Amino acid sequence: MVTLYLPGGANVAEARVFLRAEMDQSNNIKSKTTRTCVQDALRSLIRLLKDVIKFPDNGVALFAGVTRENGMMTHAIASPVRVCRKLYVCGKRFQTDLLRSGIKQSAGQSIAYVILDGNSCHVFSITGPTEKLLWHKDVDLDGDTSRGGQSQARHARNRDIQRDNYLKISAEGVRRVLEPHVGNLLTVFLAGSGDLKRQFTKHHDLLGDVKGKVNARVLTVSKGGLAGMREAHAQADRFLDATVLKEEASTIGRFKRLMEEDPGRLTFGRGEVDRAFEEGLVEELLTTDPAYAEEKAAGCKVHIVSGRTPESQVLVGIGGVAAILWYAMEV
Repeated sequence: MVTLYLPGGANVAEARVFLRAEMDQSNNIKSKTTRTCVQDALRSLIRLLKDVIKFPDNGVALFAGVTRENGMMTHAIASPVRVCRKLYVCGKRFQTDLLRSGIKQSAGQSIAYVILDGNSCHVFSITGPTEKLLWHKDVDLDGDTSRGGQSQARHARNRDIQRDNYLKISAEGVRRVLEPHVGNLLTVFLAGSGDLKRQFTKHHDLLGDVKGKVNARVLTVSKGGLAGMREAHAQADRFLDATVLKEEASTIGRFKRLMEEDPGRLTFGRGEVDRAFEEGLVEELLTTDPAYAEEKAAGCKVHIVSGRTPESQVLVGIGGVAAILWYAMEV
């Protein structure tokens, strides 16, 4: 199974050259069966790109592989969120995690970035393809060198006080702009240069309900503002899947509790869930089908379940579609 993610600004001709290079590299695969399958998939993608002039603005996900019936399956899917870098995977299954997390974001969830660079604090959100500046605060910290008339020790104390006040103000600003939207936040990434981003963690208690959404991964970026946010977002791709799976386990845990405590608020199967949507009863949708999730995204919270965790098997076992209702349906 061959998967290739390409950013919107990628050059189509260069993508074809890359696939041909992978074709040459695949000659080193020892298993003849595997080598043939990989090369057939790569040829299929090269043919797919033959008439392509440019990629969608957000980028594209390309999939090709041999089916159980020995037929070739090839798909090109416009990404619902920005693809920041090329990703090529050749394995036993398609790499759909980025696409799944992207659909989940497009269904209403946001990723927030707090960018600290010593001159300012910026808070951004990304929801689907939309980048938004939520808040920023400029600061003028003293440099490492003391000014005339100040001892080095006194200057260092003053600088520490300035920095601490800056981080407190930043934490309060983050809480103020993100707390009203905490229910729709997938995660909050902290990013910056130097040691500021780590010192910020000392003020997490000022974040209120946002504290529980702060990602354990602290990102290092070389720039501030919008450029720093985009640099952080490019790094964050590799951590998002773990965040999605953690939230998935929490969602399934709530689903299981309702099965025991209030089963009338649950409904299963596509037909019954469609009926619940028609009656406006769906509070949250749980599904293993990204296309169904995108179709039903408006008006409720959507959880795309991977089916790869032990917890998620309860949903797989009932057909992959279920809903948590505002209140029980009438029979």
